[in-house]
Amino acid sequence: MNFIDILKNGKDNGNDNEKLAVLYEKLKPDIVNHLKNITSTLPDFDIHDGLHSEKILQNMLVLIDAQNKENQFTGYEFFLLGLSAYMHDTGMAMPEWEVKLFKMIEGSHEFPLYDEDLNLNLNSDLKKPFSIIEAKDFILKNTQTIYGDFAEIKNYIFIENNEEDFVSNLAKKMRNYQIFRSGYKSSLREIRDLNEYKRESLNLRYEFIRINHHIFSEKNCKNLTSEFQDSLGGTWGGKLAEDLAKICLGHGVDYSEINNYEVKSRYVNGNYVNIKFLTVMLRLADVIHFSYERAPKSLQASKMIDNQISLLHWKVKQEGVDYWLTDFNAKGQREI
Repeated sequence: MNFIDILKNGKDNGNDNEKLAVLYEKLKPDIVNHLKNITSTLPDFDIHDGLHSEKILQNMLVLIDAQNKENQFTGYEFFLLGLSAYMHDTGMAMPEWEVKLFKMIEGSHEFPLYDEDLNLNLNSDLKKPFSIIEAKDFILKNTQTIYGDFAEIKNYIFIENNEEDFVSNLAKKMRNYQIFRSGYKSSLREIRDLNEYKRESLNLRYEFIRINHHIFSEKNCKNLTSEFQDSLGGTWGGKLAEDLAKICLGHGVDYSEINNYEVKSRYVNGNYVNIKFLTVMLRLADVIHFSYERAPKSLQASKMIDNQISLLHWKVKQEGVDYWLTDFNAKGQREI
């Protein structure tokens, strides 16, 4: 039985499962296409594409024994379980205008990194970070250079509803990146070689995205609110997007924060979702998929990776690490 059939067969108090299945199938192709950009945003990273997401979804379905216990979960729970598998890493891929803005930030007066590639550069390393107001002013004065016409990019799946919100969120991301880089002023000041500075600068960009990607994924989920409301009807569509955002955020926060998650987040017609349980399943299914198939040696060789954290992840996966979910203990409990 495929996932859509499982979703449709979940408990349903208001005949909503069909709508949920249609929305899931509508969103999934654009999300998968977005995930393909992770290799452009984070070229040193191992595989985090649609196949990884599909494997996580299958892991979750096995862990909860979905085929035999589908009537113990609501259609809403299956919907969020499926979308979270694909949405949780979307924050690792950045649209081109964000990459361009980050490049404008990177570099210093002594080591301008992208003067030949970009028409506008701040080279703001070693300088005081912008305030939110200053960041917004900079973006608004340079919209054509940074992202062009908002009408031309509004079809991006995770775009804000209007340009004002778009600029505000872009300004927050810009400021946060400047603050992050300012924490490395001492090490950047010690560099005396342009190529070394550029390598360290790229490593800082990759690290900023890596440690914050769950937060960026949360925002991507919230930016689907209008899509949820238009497809499902009612303001509760917004609550569903908020709960999806919580789950995706939850895969990257300290586990202690998950303890505060709801076990019965309620929707229309008595439907509900156990947010805490789904978040735990996502975290478990994600960490389980730590195997050699995500780090082929040929692919690593082609990337010429310098980042030491990325190299460590590739090396561990290449040591024949694998997993299976087919064994049971004497009590009939599944073993990993």
